[in-house]
Amino acid sequence: MHERFLRRAGEAMWGRYIRNTASSIVALDPFAADLALSEGFSAERLQVLPGGVDLQTYRPGLSNSMLHEHRVRGRILLYVGRIDERRGLEVLIDAFASTVGQRSDWSLVLAGEGGSRRGLRARVDRLGVGDRVHWLRRPERDALPGLLCSSTLLAVPAIDNSVRGKQIARAMACGIPVIASDLPRFTRLVQNDDCGLLAAPGDVESWVRTLGKACGSPEARKRWGERGRLLAEQELSWDHLVDQFERVLAAASKPEAVQASATESLPDSPPLDRTA
Repeated sequence: MHERFLRRAGEAMWGRYIRNTASSIVALDPFAADLALSEGFSAERLQVLPGGVDLQTYRPGLSNSMLHEHRVRGRILLYVGRIDERRGLEVLIDAFASTVGQRSDWSLVLAGEGGSRRGLRARVDRLGVGDRVHWLRRPERDALPGLLCSSTLLAVPAIDNSVRGKQIARAMACGIPVIASDLPRFTRLVQNDDCGLLAAPGDVESWVRTLGKACGSPEARKRWGERGRLLAEQELSWDHLVDQFERVLAAASKPEAVQASATESLPDSPPLDRTA
């Protein structure tokens, strides 16, 4: 309620003024861009730039002690984030139980905290895969790169755009392929058979098919991981994004002179460049 009140007050006092005077607006993903358009911002002034990732912190080949402490071995399907509603974890657990959860060489690791833990634990037990599902605390920042690198696949099974999916770029930088829900916030980074696979949000059968394909294709996983790292180096490094933001700032400071060239350099909401 407090947030809604502040939003309405801000809109009443500043909304029209900001929309009319802003030289340029930067959105971090296509969903945010659509939201800005729905709020009345001009499409001509809108640019879409993804969040960056530190390629030195997130890089292939790192190790992590958390998995050893929990005696997790073999291939790992990893989820990192809140253990709450809207995260699609019921779908992920059901799909895992129907596929590689029946095998001894795959484990599902859920790393995070949240109010849905108890109910999801009961679901895991009912499905008979309790020995294949491991519950970890949310990793500290310095432990996350190693946890990603020690995993085989990252899963982002969100059912709507309330989840930002910030682990996707980090996994790509670590060379780890991603299975994600087919949502606007994720598809700018992940496309089918490029650096991972997409599944229909909230659709267990779609996740069963997608997970089965990913887990049964080690050559594809290797290719997806290498492609993800390349895209991270080319499009998600801080050096690259600083250059893009400088273009936006130049356009904002001299809109009449450089707005057109900035728009050409920074398309509204494309996927990452897949031609390199």
